[in-house]
Amino acid sequence: MKPDFSEFSYGFAITKELVDLCGKYLTAAPLFPSLLQEGKIGYDVKLDLAGFPIFLQFKISDYMNNKNAKEVRKGVLHPPFYRMSLRSKRYSNQHDLLLQLENKGNLVYYVAPSFYTRYQFDDYFINNQTALNSVFIKPNQIGIINDYDNHCVSWENDHGSVWRFSTPVQIQQPINFASFTDELISKNTVMIRNSTKLKTNLQESVHEMINILLDKETWLFENGYFQENYNLLMSDRLSQNWNEVPAIILHQIDSLVKVFFGSQIMIVSDRL
Repeated sequence: MKPDFSEFSYGFAITKELVDLCGKYLTAAPLFPSLLQEGKIGYDVKLDLAGFPIFLQFKISDYMNNKNAKEVRKGVLHPPFYRMSLRSKRYSNQHDLLLQLENKGNLVYYVAPSFYTRYQFDDYFINNQTALNSVFIKPNQIGIINDYDNHCVSWENDHGSVWRFSTPVQIQQPINFASFTDELISKNTVMIRNSTKLKTNLQESVHEMINILLDKETWLFENGYFQENYNLLMSDRLSQNWNEVPAIILHQIDSLVKVFFGSQIMIVSDRL
């Protein structure tokens, strides 16, 4: 059964709660490049503070209450449960790209709801419990997918059993909101202790994304489609001025993440 709300609405709810989370627990200021581009934040971002980017891929999950579902027939799950579909390699390298991004040391997550009705969504949104009733799954928890079949991740509402299909593979847990916040706080503590500058992390992430695309999406560079943005992002002029990055540059980073990695980037740093 499809959910009674859109992926956009769900992503907005998660984003709102993560903004609140960062302010409450991390003493941090989350920044979204799209907001900068729209002029809603009236300054260029100073990046000489400790901080790091987070990459989120919002997904909508289906509510499964059918005893003939493959997960039930394989004997690994019992209805009701939830199913999140992954993009097939026939159409997109998204999962491979996110895997490589995570393997570079970035925080990367698929985020999907463990609910499906509009009533639940309204209730969780009003009470700031949308993320609490969602799963946060790292690409590496799902693992490498080598074939071009349709794959999905399925889980029971208590997260007691989580599986990847088409061929059943049990996923390492945990996948709950608490595990996500624990890692977020741990990462932030390390960044502050090591005085790792946000500008350094963003520089590294941009270079990593470009190198991943060079490896996986060579057509972008062969036909010149990406050349202009590539030259800008890799230019010496940009690298010398990362202390105060213009909104247009952050918008290009945001576009890079959205278009080619299918994700939302959230930048967490010390309060500005």
